[in-house]
Amino acid sequence: MKLAIVGYGTWATTMAAALGRKYERVRDVRIAWWISPESRFEGQRLLDVVVRTGENRKRLPGVPIPSNVHASGDLAEVAADANVLIWITPAAYTKALLLKLAPIADRALVLHGIKGFDPDASDLKTMSMMFGADGGVDESRIGVLSGPNIAPEIAGNFTPEPQRRWAPVAAVVASATETAARQLAELVEIDGVIRAYTTRDVRGVELCGILKHIYAIAAGVCDGMGMPHSTKASLKSRSIAEMKRILCWFRSEMPEFGSVCDETLDSPAGLGDLDVSCMTGRNHTLGRSLAQGMPTAEVNEKVLRGMVAEGIHVVRRLCDCLRDSGLRTPILSEVHQMVWEGKPADQAIGSVLHSRRPAGPCSFSLE
Repeated sequence: MKLAIVGYGTWATTMAAALGRKYERVRDVRIAWWISPESRFEGQRLLDVVVRTGENRKRLPGVPIPSNVHASGDLAEVAADANVLIWITPAAYTKALLLKLAPIADRALVLHGIKGFDPDASDLKTMSMMFGADGGVDESRIGVLSGPNIAPEIAGNFTPEPQRRWAPVAAVVASATETAARQLAELVEIDGVIRAYTTRDVRGVELCGILKHIYAIAAGVCDGMGMPHSTKASLKSRSIAEMKRILCWFRSEMPEFGSVCDETLDSPAGLGDLDVSCMTGRNHTLGRSLAQGMPTAEVNEKVLRGMVAEGIHVVRRLCDCLRDSGLRTPILSEVHQMVWEGKPADQAIGSVLHSRRPAGPCSFSLE
């Protein structure tokens, strides 16, 4: 069996370290890892640094990559004859890479961990939809990896002593068929580290992973402003209610999302991912920086430094899509104004917490 990992960020690097360790002594499993030959680190090609040092010192310094993981800058070579492609790249760059390989071999499974929309599509197209339309991959061969998985924390399981930190996590693998979901879950599951659950709700898992970016930014703003726990909890409860409304709108208004299940929001791929993203991660960091008065462009340049906060693009796509829907989404609206229009954070958070639903029958509602 050949596994091909496409991507060289923190999550892709974590998967390279984890799968390399899992299959280190399994002779009939080969692991190839694509790193862009254009990526640089301290004046050198990142690929050369990884090959020479056995670490991705740009994204996860101190995390060793096992010698059975073979890094290459040749995408076609990495993907050739692969039984499974594990695709973890920023949404904005995925299609260009995919088109270099399309159509992907009929026997290959594709497992992606990308929480964003196709940036080139006129409508809202998730990554599994893009792999199908542009990569020629049948939906029965596409899987989604999601959950409350912060890459540097998981990577801590694979660092040498005494830096090693045990961090067991739950993950979710979704696929249209139970067979593919189980096969891919068994692939990424690691005893004592990653417990992978399965579901067939591909669209629901993708939407939850995309929507949580919005509310992670808002939570980061709360933390950046030094708001108390009760304020952040109030915001988070409103965020969950808003997520539910948006998921219901997708299910009722867009036929391709008609199979989205309510239960997915309650899973590790839903509230689990939302919870951890409201505490840490790139979108949370973006929110904290916005609260300190930094514009989005400056956060990208000076704080994120090349890492992609998918929420920046997600919030604009969703606002454009829902603008005339009549759906009440005050948090989405205020986050959009902070990220894209420079609205001061204190005004935006104040507007969210004091916004009221239109007058109507008296009943408990977080609308």
